[in-house]
Amino acid sequence: MVVLIEEGVRVDFVSADPAMLAALDTEAALRPEGSTMFVISKGKPAQWAPPDTRPDELAVMAATDDIRYEGPTLCRPKSKVFKAGVPVEGPQPKSGRWRAEVGPASIEGCPAQFQDMIASRAGILDAMNQGERTLQFSPPFHPSQLEMSEAAGLKWKTSGKGWITNFVPPMEQAEGASSDVTLFMQVTNPDRIDLSTSIVIKLPAIAAAMLGVGPQGCRIDRDGAWIRIAD
Repeated sequence: MVVLIEEGVRVDFVSADPAMLAALDTEAALRPEGSTMFVISKGKPAQWAPPDTRPDELAVMAATDDIRYEGPTLCRPKSKVFKAGVPVEGPQPKSGRWRAEVGPASIEGCPAQFQDMIASRAGILDAMNQGERTLQFSPPFHPSQLEMSEAAGLKWKTSGKGWITNFVPPMEQAEGASSDVTLFMQVTNPDRIDLSTSIVIKLPAIAAAMLGVGPQGCRIDRDGAWIRIAD
């Protein structure tokens, strides 16, 4: 379990997927026997919690009683202190043959010089679009059950009747820009899962002024969905 501590705000317990474990390979090799929680606290060195450390003890260290779990229900720690991580109420998708549909990108405030980069970022949902496939779901549904989510190592949080995740692609820094990607997923009915993506690309003030980009940055929105077509 990877524990993210934001002092005075909350403590997030995250079920570690293969991608995260690979990123923590060096630290994992140094795990003391019996330790089950790798703690990442802002402004402090990351370290393994001593064996038998309880979730509520980490919350005391962070001076907050807001303790959350995000991840598959199967991996949920055995503790009654968590405030989140309950299944999203609503329909459950059925296993069967599914196909992906991706709509056109809506682009706003982006300079012509960015067209190639915009095209590649707008294609983030194209990973869905690989023809028909068989998908297996087990209740309660969680986005980690989709291969797209697992391959990208996405960390989802519950949001209303769906899930939301936010991340910053590392390659943007080399291009002189930064971007912020937000994905929202919702099971609309047992035969449909909707996914929308919003990408905001921001430039340094001088570059933005030269290219005519407003303070809100360049925004790309795109919608997609998985559609169940057969058992």
